[in-house]
Parts: sequence; structure tokens; C-alpha cells
Amino acid sequence: MPEQVLDLWPAPKSAAVLILANTLLLGYAVATLILQGVFMSIEALIDGMTRSEQLATLQLIWDRLTSSPEGTEPPDWHGDVLAQRVVSVKDGTANFVDWADAKKRLRERHG
Repeated sequence: MPEQVLDLWPAPKSAAVLILANTLLLGYAVATLILQGVFMSIEALIDGMTRSEQLATLQLIWDRLTSSPEGTEPPDWHGDVLAQRVVSVKDGTANFVDWADAKKRLRERHG
């Protein structure tokens, strides 16, 4: 099936192969899916990656997000949540969890 898709590309096969060979993890995965004629959700694409591929993809995305300051401001509601938490600490209604217990609960919840 990939050969059928490649024959439809306007670029020569050698150029298409060079482009595919130079893509990064996520780009390679998307290109592979296109060659196979399969369209998947981002979640399914990520689920099909190994843990190290997921981490490398996460790092790549983080590097892109942090490479320019535009759009990196936190949303306004973050400030509202922080303000509420400060009030709860000051009025004594805040609940604290031991860090070891928090990590244990996160592992139980998310594996």
C-alpha cells in the first residue's frame, strides 16, 4: 500500500524518501501513517510509541513551546486558583499531603 501512495506524490520518490528520512519522531510517525493510508488520532499515535519515543516527542514539543515567548503566558484562571489557595492557607482551611503520599497516590492513579 505505501507504494501506491508514493506513486501519487508529485515529488520524485527519492525526494519523498529524503524528506521522510529527515523528519523527527512525531513527523516520522505521521508520515508513516500517511504512507499507510491510515488516519489516526493524536492519542492513538502517541499510544503506539514506545516510552522513550513518547519522552523524546514530549521534549521536542517542549523545546518548540519554549523557544519563543509568544503564547507562553499562563491563562488568567491560574491566577484565580493560586489566589484561592493563598486564602485557604491563610485562613487555615488548606489541606496538605505528604510528598511521599502524593507520589504514591499519583502512581496508583496513573501507573
